[in-house]
Amino acid sequence: MNTEQLGGRYTAKQNADGTLDIFNVPIVSELAKGERADLPDFEITSDWLKAALARANTRGAGGYLPPLHVHHHDDGPPKPRAGYFRPMKVGALDLGGRKVQTLFADFLRIPADVGMRIMRGELPYRSVEILNVNSEPEVDSLALLDSQPPQFRYPLLSIAKLIKQDDPNFIIPQLAASSPRTAAVAFAAFAEHSAAAVFNFGGSTVADEDKDKKDEELKAAAGDEGAPAWATKMMASLDAIAASLTAMGTAKAAAVIEGEPHKEPDGDECEAQRLADASKGEEGKPKFLDPTMAESLVAKAISGVEKKFTAALATSAGEVAGLKAQLADRAKKDTEREGRETVKHLIFAARRELKDHNVPEEVYTESLPKFAALGQDALDSFVASLKATAPRDPVSFEALAEMSNDDSPAVAKFQGSAAKMADARQLVAAFKAAKARGHMLPSMTEERYLAIHMPQESVA
Repeated sequence: MNTEQLGGRYTAKQNADGTLDIFNVPIVSELAKGERADLPDFEITSDWLKAALARANTRGAGGYLPPLHVHHHDDGPPKPRAGYFRPMKVGALDLGGRKVQTLFADFLRIPADVGMRIMRGELPYRSVEILNVNSEPEVDSLALLDSQPPQFRYPLLSIAKLIKQDDPNFIIPQLAASSPRTAAVAFAAFAEHSAAAVFNFGGSTVADEDKDKKDEELKAAAGDEGAPAWATKMMASLDAIAASLTAMGTAKAAAVIEGEPHKEPDGDECEAQRLADASKGEEGKPKFLDPTMAESLVAKAISGVEKKFTAALATSAGEVAGLKAQLADRAKKDTEREGRETVKHLIFAARRELKDHNVPEEVYTESLPKFAALGQDALDSFVASLKATAPRDPVSFEALAEMSNDDSPAVAKFQGSAAKMADARQLVAAFKAAKARGHMLPSMTEERYLAIHMPQESVA
C-alpha cells in the first residue's frame, strides 16, 4: 500500500544527523462541551487554540520545545522519546465533514528508528496530552499511537514528500537504541498539586499496557546481558535442536547423521526401538511419556548406537556451545556499540542546545562526554545549569532588522487574500525567530519555507 492510500499529505526533511522533521501536521482541534464524557465541562475553542499557540511561542523563545513520544504516559512506565514538536499556526481544517479551527505543528528531530516506523505506517495516529485542563491553555506533550483510536481522526501520519539533506554524500548512521525518558516521573509529581493529572485525547490504554507488559517479559527472557531479540530466538532454536538430537536416539538417527542407509535394529537397538514404539499412541501419533520412561528411552538409544552416535552428539553439543558463545559475544559488542552511538547523539543534541551560549571549549570536549555517559537525565541537568548561568551570544543588529514586521516579498505574494497573508506572516515570523537562534539551515529561504508550510490551497 503506497503512501497516498495511507494519507500521504505531509512533507518531511531528513537532517544531517539521521533524524527526521515533519511539517504542518494537525494535532488538536476545536472540541465542544460534552464531547468528552470524562470531562463534560471542558471545551477547546478557537481562542483556546490561539492561546496555546501563544504560550508555545513564549516557551520557544526561551529555548523550550515540548516532547514527542510513542504511546500515552498515563500511569504506565516511561515511554520512548520520539523527538520534539513546535506549534506553528492555527487554521481551518476539514474534519468529519465540517471546517474546524485546528492547531498545526512541526515534528522535529524524530530519531531514525521512530522515523522508519512512521514511514512504514506503524505510527499513523496522534493524540495530545494536557496536564491540567483548568490552567492556561497549553499542549504539554504529544503521543504517537499505533493502534489506539485518537480523539481527532486526522489524515494518517505518512510521508508524501521527503526532502533530503543538503550533503549528497551523507549516509544515515546506524540506528542507536532510544532509551526511554523519565517523563512519567514528572507527570506523577505534577499530579499531586494539580486539579487534573494527565488529560489525553486517546481511548482505552489497555492494549498499550498489555504490549508494554509483553515487552518487559521479552526483555527478562533475553537475560542480564540484554541480548537482542534475534539472538534470543536463535538461542531457543539451538536449544531445540540439541533436545531433538537427544530424543532421536535410534539406529535411524545414526544413519541420518552419518548419511548411511537405515538398517533394522538388533540387540540393544531392538530395546530402544521397543521403547520408541511405546511412546506412540493410536495410529502412530506421539503421546507424552512419564519422565522415567523418557529417561530410559534416551539411555537405551545412546547405548544402542554405541560410540558413533555419542561422538556425533558430543560434536553437535560442542558446536552449539561454541555458537552460543559467539552469539553472546556479538550481543555484548552490539550493546557496547549502541551505547557509544547513544552517547554521540546525546552530545550532538547538547551542543545544539548550547549553540547560542558563550561556553568554554573544554565543556564540549571534556564535560559533555562525561555527563552523556551517565545518561540522558544527568546530561539534561548539566545543560540546563549551563544555560542558566552562561551568557547568551547577542543577536546582531542585522538579525533584528530582518525580524521587523514589514512584509517581505515572499509574504507580499499573498496580498490578494487577507487569510493567506495572515498565514504567511505567522510562518515568516516563526522562520525569522528560528533563523536568529541558528535553528535553520543556511540554504533555507523565506520562499522555500512558505512553500513547505503554507496549505496547498494557499500556495495555489
